Amino acid sequence: MKIKKKIFRNIHAVAIAALPLTCYAQSEKQNSGFIIVGPAASPEYMGSDHYSLVPMIVSEFWLGSVEVEIEGLTTRAGLYKHHAWTFGLTTEFDFGRDEDIDNAIVARMTEIDPAVNVGLYAAYERDSFLQNDDSLEFRISGFADGGNTHEGAYTTLGLAYTLPMVIPWRFQFELETTYANKNYMSTYFGINNIDSTLSGLAAYEAGSSLRDITFSTNIGLFFNPTYGVFMRLSAAKLLGDATDSPITNAGNSEQYFAGLAAYCRF
Repeated sequence: MKIKKKIFRNIHAVAIAALPLTCYAQSEKQNSGFIIVGPAASPEYMGSDHYSLVPMIVSEFWLGSVEVEIEGLTTRAGLYKHHAWTFGLTTEFDFGRDEDIDNAIVARMTEIDPAVNVGLYAAYERDSFLQNDDSLEFRISGFADGGNTHEGAYTTLGLAYTLPMVIPWRFQFELETTYANKNYMSTYFGINNIDSTLSGLAAYEAGSSLRDITFSTNIGLFFNPTYGVFMRLSAAKLLGDATDSPITNAGNSEQYFAGLAAYCRF
């Protein structure tokens, strides 16, 4: 593992999720917020078998009446609430894939430019789902390329279950999957004739497919209502045309993420 020159590397399928950190309080004021900052180990790119040390940043705060969530390279702004539903805008930044990676074969391929993916999301949250003070959240997000990097689109479905607070601990479990169209998949997992010649990998045409499925655990340990520590562990499995790609075969279809950070409420 090495620290990359870039401050962030491509996190993709292991996008960091915020734990509903209510600490010891029974309810939160609208103008409250928190920030989580610390180091994490993340794959260099989707399908990589090498890891980079990257910053893990998670935050939640209010801008007027708009709730803003930052989870790694993903940002969400909740614009409208109706009962248990929240609707809003979301963006996801992707640093792409350059030659500064450890896999010598994939490094010879054409670089993939950074991408800003923009879209919409809807989330449904139900409190006291199975027991008092637990919560279940379902979220669907749709993204499209905001530029011309992959000119594709993808949809992410996520389910998160948070156990009741057991002072000083808080636990959350997540399950997430992503489906991407042909343009997206061919950019990140396809191999054209030029890249085949450069890398020695067989040409490969990737089509619309499930990209991955990810299971994550978030653990919060609080010293008091303001400060604590946060750990995230994720295991992802590439699926469909993503796992069949020679790019993945040259690396690994199993992708892991581990981060440890300090938590502060403000």
